[in-house]
Order: sequence, then structure tokens, then C-alpha cells
Amino acid sequence: MTPLTPEDIARLQKCLDSHRRKANKLGVPADDVRVDDLLAKSLRDPDGNHLCKTCGCVLCFNPDAVREDNKAHIGHMHHLSGKARPSPLEPITHPGHVLSNIDLQCKLCNETDNHQTVAPCNAKARKMTPVKGRPNSGSIRSRGKLPTKADKARWLASKGG
Repeated sequence: MTPLTPEDIARLQKCLDSHRRKANKLGVPADDVRVDDLLAKSLRDPDGNHLCKTCGCVLCFNPDAVREDNKAHIGHMHHLSGKARPSPLEPITHPGHVLSNIDLQCKLCNETDNHQTVAPCNAKARKMTPVKGRPNSGSIRSRGKLPTKADKARWLASKGG
């Protein structure tokens, strides 16, 4: 087991603080979770390495390992982007950003979980949004085929003008 450096701990604490701010913004419960508490709670193998909660792989805490699939991420069991309350009048049922809802996950598992819960909602929202179009365009003319005066006269005659 390689010991965690102060940079590793600072990166994780920064992530925890940003999740807390997001939870406050969403109106769900948010505790000030410390990295030491999270590391004490997380899974470990017999050698003392921290393991991913979902797949059980050994986590990498190196800040330089940007594209590593086993890089340690903060994972919420109930995602912060999930629905916090069924309707505005009902109380919040989401656990929020609390230690019991947080665990360490590898980058691959965290992105997969986020994709399964958040992406379908975003795709549905994108599908429902109105698209700016050309409402009365008829046909799109290329630059080489600009309308002539004769075309304009024919168009006016067809409209009765």
C-alpha cells in the first residue's frame, strides 16, 4: 500500500466540498464530510489498498493519473442529480451529501452510474426542446441560385399581388 500524499487528500477534500455546495444549491441535506472519515469508511483489501465500492478494483489516488480508469472518485449511492422530492409540496426524501450516501468509486464505475441516471434525463430534455428552424423557408437556395427579378414577379403573381 502506498500512503496518500497531502496532494491526494487535498484533491479529494476539494471534490467533497464541491459536492456539498452542489447539494446546498439543490436543496438536499449536506454535511461537511471530511476525507479522513470517508477513507476510514471505505473498503480495503488485506494489503490496505482502498477498493472501489462497485467493482472492487484497487483505486489510484495519484492526481497526475487523469485518464486512468481506476482513479479514485467520490460516488454517491443516491445521485445528487436524482429527484429529491416527488412534488414541491412533499418533504425531501433524498439522503443528500452525507457520509452514509458517499463512497469511493473508480472513475469508470462513477461515470457509468452517472450516465445511467443523468444522461437519459438530459437526452429526454434535449428531445423536448424546441429547435430554431426556418419556419417559412420552403426550400434552401444555394448561393449560386439567388432569386432573380423574374422569380420575384412570378412569386408576387402567385400570391395575387
